[in-house]
Amino acid sequence: MWHIAILHYEGVMKSAAYGMEDLFRIANRLASKDLFEIHHEYSVHKEIPHTLPKVLVVPPSSAHPLPDFKCQVTLDYLKNMNQQSVEIAASCAGVFWLAEAGLLSGKTATTHWNLCERLKRNYPDIRQVERRDILVIDGSFTTAAGLFAYQDMVLQLIARFEGLELAKQVADFALLDMTGRLQSFYERFIPNTNHKDALVHRAQRYCEAHVNASVKSVAQHCGVSERSLHRKFISILGTSPKHYIVQLKIERARNLLCLSQMTVEKVAFELGYQDVSNFNRAFKKVTQLSPSVFRNRQNSQLT
Repeated sequence: MWHIAILHYEGVMKSAAYGMEDLFRIANRLASKDLFEIHHEYSVHKEIPHTLPKVLVVPPSSAHPLPDFKCQVTLDYLKNMNQQSVEIAASCAGVFWLAEAGLLSGKTATTHWNLCERLKRNYPDIRQVERRDILVIDGSFTTAAGLFAYQDMVLQLIARFEGLELAKQVADFALLDMTGRLQSFYERFIPNTNHKDALVHRAQRYCEAHVNASVKSVAQHCGVSERSLHRKFISILGTSPKHYIVQLKIERARNLLCLSQMTVEKVAFELGYQDVSNFNRAFKKVTQLSPSVFRNRQNSQLT
C-alpha cells in the first residue's frame, strides 16, 4: 500500500486537497483494493508522522493575495520530509513552499504561467522555471502548473505506482484528459496595472489604444527617450517595451482567432504585420503553436 500525505497550510485550496484524496480513492475503488492510503497533515503539527508517507503532496493556494510562504513550521516540516527521503509533489502556488524551503535549488520546476516570473525572480537558485509544461519531474520532486493541474499530478502518481492502465481508468471515470496538455496552450497575457507609476500607466494606455504602436511612438507620447522608457518598463513591469507590445499583440490575436471568423492573414494585417510569416513566427514563439493550430484547438474545445 502506498501512503500519501496531503499537506494543509493556511490558505490552502481545500477543494484541491480533498479532490486529490477523491482521485486516489477512485483508483482504489476501480482496482477493488486499497492501493493508496491517504492522510491529511496539518502544518501546525510539529511531529513527523510515525508512518512516513511515500509521497507528500502540497495543494495549491486559494488565498488572495497569496500567503508569504514564510511559516517556519511548514518549512521545517517540508525539510524534514525531504531529509526522510519522502517524495514531494506540489501544484500551482504550492510550489512556492518548496522553493522557500530551499528544496528546488538547482532543479527544474513549474508553476502557474502567471506566477512563473515571480518564482524565477524570487528564487534565482532554481535552475529553470518551465512555463510550457503542465508537469515537471526532477528527481524526487514533482511540480504542476495551474490550480487544477493537481489532477494531472495525481494521475501521474497513480500511473507511476500502479500503472498507466489504472490511471487511464481513473481519468475516464472522472472525465479528465490524459492527452499530454501543455500549459502554454492556456497562457494569456495579463498586463500588470497594479503599480503606481504614472508614466508606465500612460504608456500602457497608449499601447492599448494603438495596437500598432512602436517603442518609438510610445516614448514620444510619454515625452521620454526610448532608453528611459526601456528602463522604466524593466523596473516596473520586469519586461521591455518591445516585448510588452508583442505580448499585447499576440493576446489580441488570440481573441481574434477565437472569437471572429477573420483569416490568419487578416488578423496579421489588423495587428500591423505586413508579412504573415513574421506574424506566424511571433505567435508561435509566444504560444508554442501556429495561429491555425491554435484556432483549430480552440474550436475543437467549443464543439
